[in-house]
Order: sequence, then structure tokens, then C-alpha cells
Amino acid sequence: MIVHRLGENEYLLVINAGTREKDFNWVRDNTRQFNCAVENLSDDFTQIAIQGPKAVNVAARLTDADLGA
Repeated sequence: MIVHRLGENEYLLVINAGTREKDFNWVRDNTRQFNCAVENLSDDFTQIAIQGPKAVNVAARLTDADLGA
């Protein structure tokens, strides 16, 4: 799981796509006692994980963003 903090009280959890239904249900069921909203936004986002020593060079071909920083 990867957790992105979007704001003071807002987070985006990135879970394994292969187990997303099971994992989403677990998060939803285990946050019921808290004052929070849990939404499944899986169809609204995509994540590509590129790793290794050539990752920056490979990803740089896909964007104009400065990935070297």
C-alpha cells in the first residue's frame, strides 16, 4: 500500500489492483468507528511504477516534467 497525504485531513491510499475489492472492503470496514469518508476511486486513477537505475530516463520519455529533481 502507498499512502499519499493530499491535505491536512485528506489521504489517497493506493492498493494492489489485483486485490482492490478485498482491500477496499477491509479499509471501509476498519474505519467505521472514525469520522471519515472512504471512497473507491480506483476507476479514476492509474499508477505506473517504474523502478531501477534507468527509471528516470525511461519515465522522462513519457512526460515534460523535470524528473531529475
